[in-house]
Amino acid sequence: WVHLGDAAVNSSAEEKCSVLQISVPREQLSVYEFGLTNAGALRGRLNFSAPWWDHTRSPSPLSGFLRGQKVPLHERSTAPTIVLLEDGNPTAIISVFVRTK
Repeated sequence: WVHLGDAAVNSSAEEKCSVLQISVPREQLSVYEFGLTNAGALRGRLNFSAPWWDHTRSPSPLSGFLRGQKVPLHERSTAPTIVLLEDGNPTAIISVFVRTK
């Protein structure tokens, strides 16, 4: 896991990257531990619920969500994913990055 916290990221202008900014109240950083992984590492382990879904809709496997977002099959397993960790194990999917065309 790549742990997220008070870290600064430097990158050269030549490097192609996406910048991700997460705002978490400082007092919660000591309570919650977050990790960065990819969707393939979570296959079959956790379900995902998009924030815009109706509250009556059940969470679905992350691969199903990515398929519904028209992410090509060869890109689904590498989608960067932020998870909530408990004792070093992922317990919830917080966010998944879906590249736009």
